[in-house]
Amino acid sequence: MAVEHNPYDQRGQALAEKEREGREQAAFAQWESDVMWLMGGQKGRRVVRHILATSSVMSLSFTPNATQTAFNEGRRSVALTLLEVIEHRCPQEYLTMLQEHGGTND
Repeated sequence: MAVEHNPYDQRGQALAEKEREGREQAAFAQWESDVMWLMGGQKGRRVVRHILATSSVMSLSFTPNATQTAFNEGRRSVALTLLEVIEHRCPQEYLTMLQEHGGTND
């Protein structure tokens, strides 16, 4: 059943916004937990290392072709979000990942 949007119901809009923010926060917390689980094992760290390497997270996105640059930056942006979670939630596992693979990110 679809709920109709009432532009005059400010209280309802505020409640809906608060509920949406709560769902987004819960989803992000779950994602952080999943990343921590993934980084907890050697196989997961290999997957993360591959994602970071193929996204060129530590490289510039620029190319002479604007469309390619936009594509590269989008891919890199996703990896930067992943890297931010890793740095804040499981930095020791990141160091372990680098040690397991000779310290390179390629």
